[in-house]
Amino acid sequence: MDHHCAFAGTCVGEGNVRAFLCCCGYLAAASLHSLALLLALDGALAWEALFEAAGEGEGAGRSALVDPWVASSPGIPWGLRAAAQVAATALALPTTIGLLTLAAWHAWLALRNLTTIEFKEGVRVAGAGVLRESPWAGHGMDNLEAVCGLDVYKWPWPWPPGMAKESSGLGAKGGEAV
Repeated sequence: MDHHCAFAGTCVGEGNVRAFLCCCGYLAAASLHSLALLLALDGALAWEALFEAAGEGEGAGRSALVDPWVASSPGIPWGLRAAAQVAATALALPTTIGLLTLAAWHAWLALRNLTTIEFKEGVRVAGAGVLRESPWAGHGMDNLEAVCGLDVYKWPWPWPPGMAKESSGLGAKGGEAV
């Protein structure tokens, strides 16, 4: 077992490292996509505000990105919409950074064939002056194949058909089942 993930509600271990990596990657990608949309809408709202401040009249700087949102929220003042948009962006930014960090961290651990516990123990031992290196550190592709299976095209899918036969997690070597 690597660790218990309270968010996923399960223990991350040999049998589900790949699914956990996919989950982290999917969450990070979805959060990044949401943040990009929010930032685009922030820019469109700022563009609209610049035109209104220049005296061009209400809606003169409205872009195609802002129009559907404005049309779906009649009667809501522009300032309230802008405040809600900024608040949503302020929540999405740290969430995206956190999820990207989590996905990158666990991908790095998979490349090094380490669990979170093994990494923490290694840091603790290294801090005591004793340097301990994993025997699999430096063989990243072999480690990824052990975690994700031999077929690279199936890596993005959490549980493709035949997954249990190909790999069951960190302990498997060369696609052998543990």
